[in-house]
Amino acid sequence: MMTRRPIMLTNLATVFVGMGLYFAFLGLTQFVQIPHNAAGYGFGATVLEASVVYLLPGAVTGFLVALVSGRFIDRFGARPVLMIAAVAGIMGFLFIALVHDAPWQIIVASILANAYISLGYGALPALVVGEVDSGETGVATSMNAIARTVGSSAAAALVALLMGRTTAGVPMESSFVAIFVGGAVTAALAMGLIALSRPRAGAFESVEARYESRAMNHEWG
Repeated sequence: MMTRRPIMLTNLATVFVGMGLYFAFLGLTQFVQIPHNAAGYGFGATVLEASVVYLLPGAVTGFLVALVSGRFIDRFGARPVLMIAAVAGIMGFLFIALVHDAPWQIIVASILANAYISLGYGALPALVVGEVDSGETGVATSMNAIARTVGSSAAAALVALLMGRTTAGVPMESSFVAIFVGGAVTAALAMGLIALSRPRAGAFESVEARYESRAMNHEWG
């Protein structure tokens, strides 16, 4: 199945979207908890403040987007939806990499990043399901889920590595900038890979394939 160009490129794009999830979640969570007095950046937020003030708006956005992602995909197609989502991800990650001095900047970046991840997690399974026969949808969506796990695991390891670069006992600001730039780069790579993939001629989505895709679409929510 991976020898088919659209499926191979889509699963590679899925790896990058999975990386974006952990770049956003781990990067933002750690950044807002860094004490500003000690590091010259961050907000010294408690775990509760980080969750409610900085991360909750993005999480709610991701949940709401997941609820309607299926309708967007049905109306506009999975590829255009994923391309728009990647643009939102690039904007969000670059925004926070460049400016991160005020709480509203973190919240805006979180909203954009979560919208990107949520739409991406809905569109990617729809893409692979559209490239296989009805009897192959289980294998196709399982491979896609594994690709996301590979991306998330790789991003978690990279974040841990970058967080190990410390000064005065706290991670360096440049490490967070690298994490957020990495999120923008992976979103751009995902967009490029999907743009290079081509749907198979005469592809038809069966009822079974639609159910498989819907189940994966709502996983994020």
